[in-house]
Amino acid sequence: QLGALCFLCNLENSRSTSEGAPVSGTIIPRDSYRQRAYIEPLGIYLQADTGSFESIKFDFDHKNPRLQVQFAEAASTYHTRRLRVEKVATSRPGHGFQVTAPSGVQTVRGAYEFPAIEASISLTWAYGPGTQMEENQRLYI
Repeated sequence: QLGALCFLCNLENSRSTSEGAPVSGTIIPRDSYRQRAYIEPLGIYLQADTGSFESIKFDFDHKNPRLQVQFAEAASTYHTRRLRVEKVATSRPGHGFQVTAPSGVQTVRGAYEFPAIEASISLTWAYGPGTQMEENQRLYI
């Protein structure tokens, strides 16, 4: 068993089940652009339309699941950050993704928009009946 796999990134502070399934951790992108990440256990694709990712913290706790996307320092070329969250694998658990912080985030043309002065955005979701992640679920990023 390989456990959690992270491609073009580092996985830090990872906590896993005895089966090797990820429970929580921090993804540090190491590719050139740092603007996209696919979180396989949820089947979601994150894309920064403006800015780049510094890190992505995840916690797949079934009572309080969350993702926190930390952005790199804002450039002077934009005043608004845009993050797209696309559910591309409907067979994966998780639905109803919502922003919990910062407040006042709006959805514009399919992306969450918030001021560039805000360095991070937090998301939560519901697993729903019968959609909990399996114990042996892998993390591919």
